Amino acid sequence: MEKLKKNLEKNISALLGLAADFEFRWSAPPNPAWGDLALPVFELAKASGEETAAIFKKIQSLKLPAGVERFEIKVSYINFFINANFLAHNIELVDKKFGMSKSGRGRRIMLEFSQPNTHKEFHIGHARNAILGQSIVNILRAAGFKVIPANYIGDTGAHVAKWIWAYTKFHSGETPGRDRAKFLSKIYQEASSRAEESEENKKQIAEILQRLESGDPKLARIWKRTRAWSLAEFKNIYKILGIDFDVCFFESEEEEPGKKIVADLLRRGIAERSQGAVIVNLEKYNLGAFLIIRSDGTALYATKDLALAQKKFNKYKIDESWYVVDARQLLYFKQLFKTLEIMGIKSVMRHLAYAFVATPEGVISSRRGEVPSFTDLYALLCAMAEKSTAERHKKWSKKKISNAARAIALAAIKFEMLKTSREKEIVIDPASALAFEGFTGPYLLYSVARINSIFAKSGKSKKIPWNKLKIALLEKELLLKVMDFPRVIDEAARSAEPAHLVQYLFDLSQKFAEFYHQINILKAAEPERSWRLALSGAVKRVMENGLEILNIETLDQM
Repeated sequence: MEKLKKNLEKNISALLGLAADFEFRWSAPPNPAWGDLALPVFELAKASGEETAAIFKKIQSLKLPAGVERFEIKVSYINFFINANFLAHNIELVDKKFGMSKSGRGRRIMLEFSQPNTHKEFHIGHARNAILGQSIVNILRAAGFKVIPANYIGDTGAHVAKWIWAYTKFHSGETPGRDRAKFLSKIYQEASSRAEESEENKKQIAEILQRLESGDPKLARIWKRTRAWSLAEFKNIYKILGIDFDVCFFESEEEEPGKKIVADLLRRGIAERSQGAVIVNLEKYNLGAFLIIRSDGTALYATKDLALAQKKFNKYKIDESWYVVDARQLLYFKQLFKTLEIMGIKSVMRHLAYAFVATPEGVISSRRGEVPSFTDLYALLCAMAEKSTAERHKKWSKKKISNAARAIALAAIKFEMLKTSREKEIVIDPASALAFEGFTGPYLLYSVARINSIFAKSGKSKKIPWNKLKIALLEKELLLKVMDFPRVIDEAARSAEPAHLVQYLFDLSQKFAEFYHQINILKAAEPERSWRLALSGAVKRVMENGLEILNIETLDQM
């Protein structure tokens, strides 16, 4: 299919005089009766500098490559009709590497994601960030990019000072039991509440922060010990989620380099003092004042982000730096990127914003304690999935039931985090997320398991005479959907939007379900029986490839 597209693109470019770097945007017509591949005429007209009427006239003399039967112009699109038997032979190309491309070859990207804060519990909002980040890493790699996944852990700053203040003042010497995350979260919530009680408390917290940054040995010992509790929790969660980082940065390591950069910016006249603090005046860019040092001399996120950005480009020789950070930081990243540009860093920097995660009860808030933690959500879904799996498979061992439940629970969580555009808020309802029908992760797992059950009964297939096959329209539609996988990967990489791939896999599953219910597979006569098994196998391979890219484990049985 990709070769056929390239041949079409070559002939169209020669006919219309398009530039060599013109990017063709292929899509499927909304109605299968209109054709199999579509190109928007207005994009061709814009690229060629001609009116659409002239494009319509020129396109009539287009030379069609092998496999393309004809084309029609409908609703400002050129719709091409592909020979089904020509296309059918392409399923032999559907293997473990199918969908991978070289569109990003030569580009080196560092993708920073997750970024949890120590001394807080890892909640479902953090889980969305981590799950999004890993899937984008996998998508970019599938599209040929060299990707360095990086974590940037907030192990210092105002939130840590607040926690240590409450711990030393109200819980001195206490140690957590088995649930370190709950212990950390409880003290942070108490600290946030008590901080608002008086100006004196706020003053004491500010003093703790200054002492931490000046290297107070007593506070440093407490910080190292309690920080380790958080890092151990993060490590366990990343193991559950199957998330890996090539590089892990810490805010505490960027504090001093950041302050040196601020001093340099003052010397260069890029930064200025304002009411005791240090800012970069970005008013002429309509970005206001970018605060980079507090009036008491302590560092901010910005202080450390300036140092980290410089380290990324200098040490890791990357072409682009991408950040997966929530949408509330839109202005902050515009200010950061503009400041880095003024400093002389002209490379591509991209903020991949994502929205809140909520439960049916409301939006999360770590300060108020209304935080559904990831571990709580995961435990709940595992328990629910284990109960339903045990009811379906009474002869399975406890271990097999538990392993299946874990995979189903993780598929449910990851799918919910990825199925919606990252810029839209999501609401996670555990019961709905675990459903085996509808737009859910378990539904996709069930689709793969269903195809496995077909092959368990199929026996050996025979050699397929591709040119003699009688291919039904529904089979052709399913085949076209399979062959669209590489385009979807490239589109998901271009937009850094895993939701494109999620929607595609759901649509493919639904199309296969339609095929499964309407067309006999195992009882069909040859060669259609072997062809339909081959088509089912191609669907299974694409589903497995796509789910692996989304970091979702499949199951042989459900």
